[in-house]
Amino acid sequence: MASTDAPQLSIGLKVLVGFIILHALLLLTQTWAVFDYDTVAGLKLQEPRSMADEAVVQTNRAIGLGDTIIMLPLNIMAIVGILSRKFYGVICSWMLLGAALYWPVVFVMSRFTYASADILHIPLRAEDLITTGAVFFFACWGSWLLCRSPELIEW
Repeated sequence: MASTDAPQLSIGLKVLVGFIILHALLLLTQTWAVFDYDTVAGLKLQEPRSMADEAVVQTNRAIGLGDTIIMLPLNIMAIVGILSRKFYGVICSWMLLGAALYWPVVFVMSRFTYASADILHIPLRAEDLITTGAVFFFACWGSWLLCRSPELIEW
């Protein structure tokens, strides 16, 4: 951990760490879906098989596996690195924030692609737009915060 004479994290960095923790929790639902898709779908965290083409279900599971292998470790390294005031935490944060910018756009565009190809799927709902919009907004804000925090370069 950081030495006792290290400065306190700013409010912004504490909020960013909170976002990263929430992001990791969302990703854990993706991991769960890899192994028990129907239970996760029953909690309305994935599309139920009855309302989605099997290709959509398997794509969701594949994305969950990718999130498990790549994104969860990045989240952990970002949290530990920022709390330890290590520069790798900043780098890992930028990496996951970049992916967090990308993911909502891919999700929204997939709905349009599925619809245009007449593939069975759940259309965009208000809660989807709120969740993906919040992830996109916080990823933009977090990237901006990291750029505007010169003390991070000294870590």
